[in-house]
Amino acid sequence: MMLPPPRDAAGWRGACRWCRSLPLRASALIALVCLTLIGLEAWHEWSARDTQLREAETAMANLARSTVQHAEDTVEMADTAMLGLVERLEAEGTSPATLERLHRLLAARVAALPRLRGLFIYGEDGAWLATSQASIPPGANNGDREYFRHHLNTLDRQPFLGPPVRSRSEGQWIIPVSRRFNHPDGRFAGVVLATIDAEYFARHYAAYDLGSQGSLGLLRPDGTVLVRHPFDENTVGRSVADIDLFRIHLPRATSGAYRYVSPIDGIERISGYRRSSRYPLVTLAAMSRHEVLENWRGGALLRVTGVAALAGVIGALGFRLTRQISRRQEAERALAESETNFRMLAENCSDMVSRIGGDGVRRYVSPASSRILGHAPEELVGRHAQEQFHPDDLPAVHAAGAQLSSGEVQEATMTYRTRRADGAEAWIESRVRVVLDQKTGAPDGVVAVSRDITERKALEATLARLAMQDGLTGLANRRAFDSALHREWHRAARDGAPLSLLLLDVDRFKAFNDRYGHQAGDECLWSVAQAVKEAVHRFGDLAARYGGEELAVLLPGTTMAGAMEVAERVRAAVQALGLPHLEGGPIELVTVSVGVATITPLVDGPPPARLVAAADGALYQAKHDGRNRVVVAPMQPGFDPAPPAGPAAAWSLATT
Repeated sequence: MMLPPPRDAAGWRGACRWCRSLPLRASALIALVCLTLIGLEAWHEWSARDTQLREAETAMANLARSTVQHAEDTVEMADTAMLGLVERLEAEGTSPATLERLHRLLAARVAALPRLRGLFIYGEDGAWLATSQASIPPGANNGDREYFRHHLNTLDRQPFLGPPVRSRSEGQWIIPVSRRFNHPDGRFAGVVLATIDAEYFARHYAAYDLGSQGSLGLLRPDGTVLVRHPFDENTVGRSVADIDLFRIHLPRATSGAYRYVSPIDGIERISGYRRSSRYPLVTLAAMSRHEVLENWRGGALLRVTGVAALAGVIGALGFRLTRQISRRQEAERALAESETNFRMLAENCSDMVSRIGGDGVRRYVSPASSRILGHAPEELVGRHAQEQFHPDDLPAVHAAGAQLSSGEVQEATMTYRTRRADGAEAWIESRVRVVLDQKTGAPDGVVAVSRDITERKALEATLARLAMQDGLTGLANRRAFDSALHREWHRAARDGAPLSLLLLDVDRFKAFNDRYGHQAGDECLWSVAQAVKEAVHRFGDLAARYGGEELAVLLPGTTMAGAMEVAERVRAAVQALGLPHLEGGPIELVTVSVGVATITPLVDGPPPARLVAAADGALYQAKHDGRNRVVVAPMQPGFDPAPPAGPAAAWSLATT
């Protein structure tokens, strides 16, 4: 049962008023249930929204895979038709009789392959030799076309898929697919061209249900739009090479899904893309994010409304419940209690036994109080039990009392600090159990069995301190460092403050051990650790042994310039020890190399390991540059943007 504060402790009474009343606690519990119900529904709806978006990404990625296959099949069909023509031209030449037969063959091929707009044969000067059209326009020449120049200037015999162009014979947008054919001696003889009507792809893409704001596009890897649904002639041939698809996603993966805002119409879309492995083609399928979530929004509104109504019903029922609890409490206060057996047992127990009423006032205290608290029982009876609780321990005591009062548990253990009669602080462990009225079975106060655990707490504190201290150097150990790093990282992210880290390593320590012995090595590490500890003055800074001969200094709230100053002070302090090290370099003294890194963490930014990795990289650079120096990690995204000022601004601070 929760213990109410004494009547003369006005300050505590206001802070704990909510926990003295079971109806208030029940109201808080009901409110928590309602809020939890609403929160869970909100979380469920948000998860459903994310699922809807992920499913849309998957659908668009699959559609992109399907459409790129269709485009490959279309280009392959055109290429197959051209390949036969190339073989015939290289075998039979371009005599008038051959061209006459080819003219009829081209017309028959286009009639049999409705995906093709036309087939053309151009001579080595670009003049038309044969076409699937009825006749060759007078003076027609395509020598200026990009695909013609491509084949003229390269020996590549592979098909070439060029950017879209307007047909000179009919005026519509076409996608050219071409092949080179040669003279018998291998010289360039001309080009065979197959054209695909851009609108053919647009008509095919229109069959897919992408909503009123969806889009489906066929592009070249250089960002040139070949065709886009909804079809708009103004978009054909346009370059969109600056969008994220070509700048970020395609260089990383040939297929995938991402979200973007269209540079063409400004609509936010969920898209899937795929690059062809056979031809220079990229497909991009996208649906409007607004339309993807349209059905979800309607359903979510209905579900959230229903849950809110249910929470309202629960709240109304809870209000009635708290009123009933209040009436029951009033009745329980009038019941009598019998403590004869309780007193007989309590007075013969070595632990202090207390009988505490529902109002928190002690009704009985056993004689063991004199040994445990230094107070005779009569000094404590009639006084409020909460008087001797340390204020910092009240939340834990209240929590245990709340569990007892609510009936969640019948017995609880409370650990708290108190003052003995002589003023010394003592740790007390109380085993508290609810007392039930013999007639009604209702709770009617508690019985507490208390013992002194001061010595045990002191031992626990000593063990905890030793567990976080390095035995050789006396500095914090790796466990303490990791704990402090995570704690200060989250604090810096919350406050927007910088966080700096020094990693230092004793130069050529293995050679020192080999020459002077491991005992001398341990003494060297101890001396270096003391120098580091003395060089780090500010409260809150932490010097720790990171591992082996490597030490770390964590500097919360310190900019890069401040960290460099501390690092140089540490380096100089170690050198000033004057520890001989004949294998240690030019000055033949024990020195350290220091790596410095500073970051202003973000709540959703990189993990703390990134700061350690940056400092470690700087330490490695210091070793590489000659040792006995301070090196600052290069600034990266998320690192302290303010460059260090003054003489310490150098990348590497070397000393002799």
